Amino acid sequence: MIDNQESHTAKFVTYLRAYYSQNIKEPIFNDHLAYEFLTPKEYEMFSHEAEKMNVDHDFNRLLNMTMTRYRYTEDELHKAIHQGLQQYVILGAGMDSFGFRNKEVLNELKVFEVDHPATQSFKLNRVKELKWHIPENLIHIPIDFMKTNVKDGMKQSFDSNAFSFFSWLGVTMYLTKEAVFETLQSISNLAPSGSIVIFDYFDYNDEKYVSKHGPTENTKNMLEYLEKIGEPVKMGFNLSTITEDLANVGFILKENQNFYDLHVKYIKNELIDKQTLQNYYIALAVVK
Repeated sequence: MIDNQESHTAKFVTYLRAYYSQNIKEPIFNDHLAYEFLTPKEYEMFSHEAEKMNVDHDFNRLLNMTMTRYRYTEDELHKAIHQGLQQYVILGAGMDSFGFRNKEVLNELKVFEVDHPATQSFKLNRVKELKWHIPENLIHIPIDFMKTNVKDGMKQSFDSNAFSFFSWLGVTMYLTKEAVFETLQSISNLAPSGSIVIFDYFDYNDEKYVSKHGPTENTKNMLEYLEKIGEPVKMGFNLSTITEDLANVGFILKENQNFYDLHVKYIKNELIDKQTLQNYYIALAVVK
């Protein structure tokens, strides 16, 4: 992202959540508060961006990918809550509304929103404009993943003995390889054994985003779009080494699912060509 400016993709993802929740009859994920984070002018701007994405294919694909990752993550989160979860950390929170959609959960669960200072400041200003009350157990921590170690940034507020769950969605691909692994190492150093992290990623076989199947036209379009808005894709994981890579930073990989399979699971009546999701995965790992 551009220094000292809120993330464009964070706001666009908010638009996707708002559009989906307002226009889909049977949503797999309903964020009824997302629309509030955008002004009418911003919503109109992102609507025009969506129109340019080949609405019948690229936009619907991106929409479903985004809602699928939220649904999967919050499904796993609620499983963990029933198992005694004490802390939920949203890394790269953007305009996430979990703490406002689930206020009753915050009576038992401490929730941390961690994000780049510029993006977090933008969100908090919008929350102030909306006159929303920030629950006591909803804690905001500004961290630039490229500059600050997560463990160092959170150590004063985080209970390192408490069973914790970290979600890290739509972020790893925009960071350097060094920043991603440093963040994962920080999590495993910070949280107790058995704590969970979920993150999405692109399948790389090298640093130039070349899938073992070859980049699709959709992939090329997406990469060009992200480059244009100043938030280019920088890294991914290699499917053949991800288990070992995570083990080296203190994790056991428990689940590693392709988004096509999740699409089939959650959106049964709207299947798409498997090739369009071949590069995109979501991993669930636990601290050793």
